[in-house]
Amino acid sequence: LPSDPTKSLRPHGAPSPPPCVYTHEQIHALLSAARALPGEQKRGLTWYTMLHLLYACGLRVGELFRLELGDLDLGRRCLLIRQTKFYKDRLVPFNERVRENLTGYLTWRRSFYAGNTPRDPVFLNRHHRRFSYGRFRQTFQALVGTAGIAPSTPGQRTAIHALRRTFAVHRLM
Repeated sequence: LPSDPTKSLRPHGAPSPPPCVYTHEQIHALLSAARALPGEQKRGLTWYTMLHLLYACGLRVGELFRLELGDLDLGRRCLLIRQTKFYKDRLVPFNERVRENLTGYLTWRRSFYAGNTPRDPVFLNRHHRRFSYGRFRQTFQALVGTAGIAPSTPGQRTAIHALRRTFAVHRLM
């Protein structure tokens, strides 16, 4: 073997690094990096809106991917999240800023994508399909790098799920 595969293993009972929680400044930098993604305007707007929802509503990535147009209630400012963990549904409220962002994104989306029925996905990739986790994670990690976000402690990972954790911590503080 070219390298020792056991090097990355922690001894049993060794403390794991603390989970990653982004600062307000890091969230701002991440959203700015998303908005500035190269390519067509739709890419930056789509990524900004997705990351904003993940952070502002504390969504899991799979919940974001499963969102359908009929799950959005902009008037009542809430999302219907279907098939959450343990296959339950829940309503998630959001603030006026999220509503404004979603309204802008949906206005653009209606003019760009053909499918605009309640059963159509909210977010589609450039091939007009739902996002895949692997590709999403790859772009997210690139955005983390562009935003200059580094783990605060050794062994800690910057991860998409940290947006959900950050949502919880920022709401409690």
